[in-house]
Amino acid sequence: MIADPTYKKLDKKISDSWKQERSLESDRRQELRNINTLSHAIDLTRKQSWKFEETSTKLDKQLEDLTGDCGECWYYTFDRASDLIEQYQGQLAQNIAEITVKLAKLKVERDALMETRNELGDKLRTQFHKQEELVTA
Repeated sequence: MIADPTYKKLDKKISDSWKQERSLESDRRQELRNINTLSHAIDLTRKQSWKFEETSTKLDKQLEDLTGDCGECWYYTFDRASDLIEQYQGQLAQNIAEITVKLAKLKVERDALMETRNELGDKLRTQFHKQEELVTA
């Protein structure tokens, strides 16, 4: 069986499929970690935006001197940043969905390859036993 070139090719394709699955799973885990990290970033930007929701005239003057923007501008900057982070999280979630589809497709293809390999293995074993019987008869 192992010497049969078709069997070897099927075995290699199956092995490659498992490698590809491990890589896709790793990619999916990384995207999930990125979403989690961005969730923390949203919390931080919202917390910062609330600090600038209502600022005094004195603080606005200091902020403008230091940064060029008033408290209200900073409020909207942080608020917009959290919106952008959420949009990016959506993109990452889409990536995860696409990876999940690829994994499902890969499994279906691998299952078919394994079935074909098993059928070939059965056929090769049967041929071997027939040849063996002819030699010993």
